[in-house]
Amino acid sequence: MFQGIRSFAIDCAKRGRLYLNDRGYDFHPVDQRCWDDQAALLQGRKNPVVFDVGANGGIIATQYRKMFPDCRLYCFEPQETFLPSLQSRFPNDPAVSFHSAAVGAASGKARFYLTAARDSSSLLSAGHANAPESYRRILTVTEEKEVEVITLDDFTQEQKIERIDILKMDIQGGEYAALEGAARLLSEARIALIYLEASFVPLYASHPLLGDITKSLARYDYTFHLLYHLTINGRSGRMLWCDAIFVSPELYTVSREHLKKSWGGNGA
Repeated sequence: MFQGIRSFAIDCAKRGRLYLNDRGYDFHPVDQRCWDDQAALLQGRKNPVVFDVGANGGIIATQYRKMFPDCRLYCFEPQETFLPSLQSRFPNDPAVSFHSAAVGAASGKARFYLTAARDSSSLLSAGHANAPESYRRILTVTEEKEVEVITLDDFTQEQKIERIDILKMDIQGGEYAALEGAARLLSEARIALIYLEASFVPLYASHPLLGDITKSLARYDYTFHLLYHLTINGRSGRMLWCDAIFVSPELYTVSREHLKKSWGGNGA
């Protein structure tokens, strides 16, 4: 098993990058397939609606705008310090809107924990005992503040948005709660594709993991498509987190056929 992890790590190093930290290094493979797969799964869809939840400085939002020039893009980011950078990427673009709010299980106000590494800030408090020691410094909470929280169900109903073609979420452990706040959308299969970050180990207090997310989405017949950007601790070989795509029932066959072609499997 260790040899398998070592081989995978070497491959990651060849086609990805190493992230150095205080006590070691992690492997962050660069995986273009996450974009190729989303484009293939939604091929031919006109005027797709994209939600970028946890938009940060707008790098991923820019990627979606290039991939889908006719998309309607909604960016959600509770950290005000990121908003100028985010907005500057889309000057006078009427197809992009910005919402200074977190997305969660219930609308209202909530405590937001700002960490030493601002892109690791979360609605969940950092400091879980099982978090790798090398991450405890960047996850140190430096400030707490109250932020506006919305649910996807409430937002889409208020904005009269009938569907979400891509729901991207990178909100540091808050993905599970955001899905709880989208129960109506999920039960009606009105989200076609979900692309999110998920963890194998808890980095925050009460941090839901990949298995929790998979089980939650299975209740609505959403199925797992593929993992991307697997991050591995270079000292222990421990899997830390990844990105994952899940698809609605309408994309199930498309997903399996695409996997069959791209991986040479049987598409089961």
